[in-house]
Amino acid sequence: MSTERAAYWEERALRYGRVDRGLPAVCAYGMPRLYNWAIDTCQRHALSALLARWRDLDILDAGCGVGRWSIELAQRANRVVGLDLSENMIALARENGRRARVDCRFTVGDVSSARLPQRFDVALAVTVLQHVVGDHEFGAAIRNLIAHLKPSGTLVLLEVAPTRLTSSCDSATFRARPLSAYRTQLANANAEIVSVRGVDAQFLRTLQLAAMRKLPLARAVVAATAPLALPLDLAAGHLFPSRCWHKVIVAKHVG
Repeated sequence: MSTERAAYWEERALRYGRVDRGLPAVCAYGMPRLYNWAIDTCQRHALSALLARWRDLDILDAGCGVGRWSIELAQRANRVVGLDLSENMIALARENGRRARVDCRFTVGDVSSARLPQRFDVALAVTVLQHVVGDHEFGAAIRNLIAHLKPSGTLVLLEVAPTRLTSSCDSATFRARPLSAYRTQLANANAEIVSVRGVDAQFLRTLQLAAMRKLPLARAVVAATAPLALPLDLAAGHLFPSRCWHKVIVAKHVG
């Protein structure tokens, strides 16, 4: 387990895990409500067709954070295990699960190395691998997720995966790998991509990220204008997937 990565997520959980449903902890770190609401809306729109189909399945929610996807999946009559390397995130997820009166199992572990005693029909990871900065850990995480699937199981990733390589937004805790990197690692893990769907417009997201880093008041401006940009993000996800910043990658275990 990367101790630096664990410490980063522990701090996020402690600072924002109980603020606005935990969205500032698991979406955009510390950003205001409107911005994280827009991100959450885009993600839910992109995953809605998959979520609607999943019933009575064994599902692994990798990097579960405060449990927002785990709880929704359990409410849809699935058997869910939530995994996260942050003990504070897991504590919040358990608390949220009890409050929602759902039967989820939450456990502490690193997506790159955790060994769970069962196999799953579906493994879901939402904005998890983009924070696994090291290339070795990144490959190990994909192999580990595939290894936890049943034969013909499905891996669903919602990650930053631009069609073309760009490093302008990379940091010590974030890596924007191109879609081709996911294709390569999934093939190495005996998995085949069966569909790719866009989530949000790349030029909007990269412009926002660049502005927030350089301009003192940009965070407030970006947050205030996020609802105005939302229709364009939703349209881009459907009409121009190759030009999207985040993508939903669905892969099948073929090994």
